[in-house]
Amino acid sequence: MNGFYSLWTAPSAAEAGKGFAMADHDLVCLLLSVACWERYNGKSRLYADEAATKYFLERDLDRIFSRGLEALSVPKGIDPKVFWAAGKLCALSMEDLPSAMIDTDLIVWQGIGKQLKGTSLAVIHREELNPEIYPDPGLFRMAKGYHFPKSWDFNIRPANTALLFMRDEVLRDAYVSESLRFMQNCEEHEDMLCPMVFAEQRILPMVAGSLGINTFAFCERIEHLREQKMFTHLWGHKNVFKYNRDEQKAFVRRCMLRMRRDFPEMYERAAALAELREYTC
Repeated sequence: MNGFYSLWTAPSAAEAGKGFAMADHDLVCLLLSVACWERYNGKSRLYADEAATKYFLERDLDRIFSRGLEALSVPKGIDPKVFWAAGKLCALSMEDLPSAMIDTDLIVWQGIGKQLKGTSLAVIHREELNPEIYPDPGLFRMAKGYHFPKSWDFNIRPANTALLFMRDEVLRDAYVSESLRFMQNCEEHEDMLCPMVFAEQRILPMVAGSLGINTFAFCERIEHLREQKMFTHLWGHKNVFKYNRDEQKAFVRRCMLRMRRDFPEMYERAAALAELREYTC
């Protein structure tokens, strides 16, 4: 099964006001993720914008993706500060299906092909309609003339797309089109999380529902991921690493040890990087 990752650097550049660089924990997590995916599931590809492509080529890391690197661009008018995951959807629009979209901070530890047999759409887990994260859509300030499709059922639970498998091009095209249309028409919002998760995680199952397509979830609730037998997703824990250097170092060392034990070729690549040399075992 093909899989793909994406890196759109505009959000991090906008936040930091400088050039692109991956944090140690992000880099080692991606290397381990690619190693696992290629061993247990299939070939991988990275969709990267110009800055990310330069970063990977300079470190000779383009070779870890057996399907190579592809240029990624995001339409103008999408605010990277608000819609920081827009690059994922643009990458999805370019990918040949069936394929799996994998976040760079997600590790899939096992083969998942059997669970996806006969499935048109799969996500890592469903989420609750928490009004603090998924407010009433009427609270979004939308451009004049924008209307939500009448076919959408706003009672459908959101779907987390840290891992997203798609087989149906009609669904993919409708999802990407509606998500981008929302992002391009959503005006300033006081919360920097809600608009993005609406575009990425709430629109998907509503579009699927309107097309009569079921959404399969590996886990019904995020709590089911805690055992980390099938998946490890850094997500919010990256904020801990941001302020706790000791914990960040401990995590990177654990990843390096796992690579040395299970993926020696990837470990050699990681150990050769200046950024990760201090974590060599």
